[in-house]
Amino acid sequence: MNKKIIKAFAGVCLAAAAMSLSGCGEKDSGANFTIDIAGSYDNKIEGNGNLSSNTFELSADRTYKLVLSGISRSNSTFKAVIDPTGNNAVLEADENALVDLKLNVDENSGTITLSGTEGTMFSNVACTLTLNVPVNSISADGDTIIDYKTPENPDSVDITASGSVKITAAGSAEKVVYKLSGSASLSAGELKAKDVEVDASGSVNCNVYAENSINVTASGSSSVTYSGDPDTVNENASGMASINKK
Repeated sequence: MNKKIIKAFAGVCLAAAAMSLSGCGEKDSGANFTIDIAGSYDNKIEGNGNLSSNTFELSADRTYKLVLSGISRSNSTFKAVIDPTGNNAVLEADENALVDLKLNVDENSGTITLSGTEGTMFSNVACTLTLNVPVNSISADGDTIIDYKTPENPDSVDITASGSVKITAAGSAEKVVYKLSGSASLSAGELKAKDVEVDASGSVNCNVYAENSINVTASGSSSVTYSGDPDTVNENASGMASINKK
């Protein structure tokens, strides 16, 4: 596997690390690569308010999967913006927090993963990952905000969210599978799917659109609302969960 690693170690001054991030960024036209900027090993990173960014190219000929996990945070805003029109990505955050954020792109599997250095807490940090590439699978946890647009009418889309993730989704797809837990919130009435599956547990609140069929399993105090006029509707609600047609 061809893999490229860019690493700024603790001994490198912050100014040099910031300079390497704020410019055009590292670019790679196809091989696997990892941007791993591991400078500070403090247990808590307090955002300094000085935003820095790194821009890099991705393949324009494939569809990606996004994974956002393992980022411990408090009073922080972590956001992902996904738009399929382009072939690059931008990671922006407080410059002193970037040193403990790891962005890995595996071109073989098509998986993009954003995570934090193990044992690090991000406090009062603003982080935005902008993906200007097609994405058909999202997995996120924690307190994350996601603004998602599908590729042009993909065969399938998978969205998995736990914790207090908030997702707004739009576009179209043949089939969409939603797996939601915790206090996740999903607004997907503008994602026009022919067939939909929803698995909601905990205190999930979501609304979806289905044209042909919808299969919903809801438990706990989850609330699932669907629009459209599907011919096939399968509902399974337990506990205080509710399933309603809009």
